[in-house]
Amino acid sequence: MMMETNQEKKEGRRRCMELGPVARTHKNVYGLGFSFFAVFCSFQGLQNLQSSINDEGGLGLVTLALLYAFFFLSGFISPAFVNLFGTKYSLLIGMFCHLLYTLSNYYGSWYTLAPSSVLLGLASAPVWAAASTHITLCAIQIAPVVKEKEAHLISQYTGVMFLFFQFSSIPGNLCSSLILCFNDEPLINSSSNTSSIVSNGTCQHDSKEIEYLYLYLLISVYVVFVAVAITSEALLVDKFPRDAMFFSTKRKFRVFLVEPVKEMLKVLFDWKMLLLTPMGLANGLEQSFLFGTFTKLYISDCLGVCYVGYALAMFGFVSAISSFTAGRIVKYIPRFVVMLTGASINTVLLTALFVLGEPGASSSYSEAFESPFIFVIVFVFCAAWGIGDAIWNTMFGSTLLQCNVHCTVGNT
Repeated sequence: MMMETNQEKKEGRRRCMELGPVARTHKNVYGLGFSFFAVFCSFQGLQNLQSSINDEGGLGLVTLALLYAFFFLSGFISPAFVNLFGTKYSLLIGMFCHLLYTLSNYYGSWYTLAPSSVLLGLASAPVWAAASTHITLCAIQIAPVVKEKEAHLISQYTGVMFLFFQFSSIPGNLCSSLILCFNDEPLINSSSNTSSIVSNGTCQHDSKEIEYLYLYLLISVYVVFVAVAITSEALLVDKFPRDAMFFSTKRKFRVFLVEPVKEMLKVLFDWKMLLLTPMGLANGLEQSFLFGTFTKLYISDCLGVCYVGYALAMFGFVSAISSFTAGRIVKYIPRFVVMLTGASINTVLLTALFVLGEPGASSSYSEAFESPFIFVIVFVFCAAWGIGDAIWNTMFGSTLLQCNVHCTVGNT
């Protein structure tokens, strides 16, 4: 009798420690978001500095191109990858690839950066597919409990994930700026002044090398970010139950490879996906302009390399708040109105830059690139771009998930 009483007490304590369905869903969503925040603190900081820290022979830019090329190609295998490993282990594998990529920057060469970039590119699409699948499954499971529409919860959880993702650019970029501008001493091996020259509308900033001491310090900080991401993902993100482990080899081949590829090809040529494709292409072009051309011409050349982090931190802060807001207001405002607002902001910014022209080019607005106007242009544009980019990313992601829910949760 005593043994039964003790067993009942243990069972009661175990039930008390278990999380309810709502709390468990929030643990998964916010745990996934935090792990994304930590891992992309590292990646975005390194990405924005690749052309500076690995500039010999265009190593940084070429390896980034390799990474995104294989990112694109890995989209074809991501359904099979997620079905094979599940969402939790797909995320862990991808984060370990992030760790290898970060470590390879300690000794940046073609033999270290190129293979790690290819590996990270191959893991990137499965990571995003696993994250999208996980939050979609969370929304579907909790919707009957909280009596909300699945579409609203998917938008809300996507907004939460992008809130963490967009916030990740703040610590990563601030770390690079603070270390590069550390202690009021130039960290650049050059006898010339490190500050840029802005005169008569012309921006000039010479390319200089970063000292290895500060480079290793910066990379070490990024390694810590990735380690925190791996730990939080392992502890906070649950593994969804699967019965596929009991399948025969033939059944596994069909479930893990044949069916996902068939579903992917079917979705790829669906008319809804064809209409969404230009949105994805436009978003990619806009981001490549922002993180490539805009940061080079308007920030590095006009203000100096240490201001890149500050400006993109502003972008990340505003974008994070806007992502969270956009994921919630879609419950009250039609989706197309929200998306149209984001597209309008991006269009206005690009038109304004087209009118202003390139820094250093002769135009009637060349005085705009003289101090302090250039600071206004850089930081106001980055803040406004954060709003437009957040709306575009959040709405595009949630729309994509809702159009393909049957494929997202199939065989998972």
